Amino acid sequence: MSLICYKVLAPDLRSLGMKPKGKAVPVIQYILNQWVRPQELISRDADKGGGLWVTPTISQARALSRYLWKRYRRRVRIFRCKIGQILCRPSTYRIKTDKIKIFEEMMIN
Repeated sequence: MSLICYKVLAPDLRSLGMKPKGKAVPVIQYILNQWVRPQELISRDADKGGGLWVTPTISQARALSRYLWKRYRRRVRIFRCKIGQILCRPSTYRIKTDKIKIFEEMMIN
């Protein structure tokens, strides 16, 4: 059974590309009810690419959504998702995984 988490995406279901300045980030297109894997080689290292990031709770996804709006005026959508193998969990508010399947959009206010 897959773990249920939350994915914050751009309105067009593309990844947000949140990496430190100067680092290239491949944009990933997500499709509802389909497994998506990273384009890079899988890495368990939190500071390297090769994985997809999710938040474990809806409250953390909403907090990220509010931050992106206040800081960048960027609108986002939040989806419930199933994840594959956990590659690392460097903090309580984010998980790196090898695959994601978004399946239900969460309505946020």
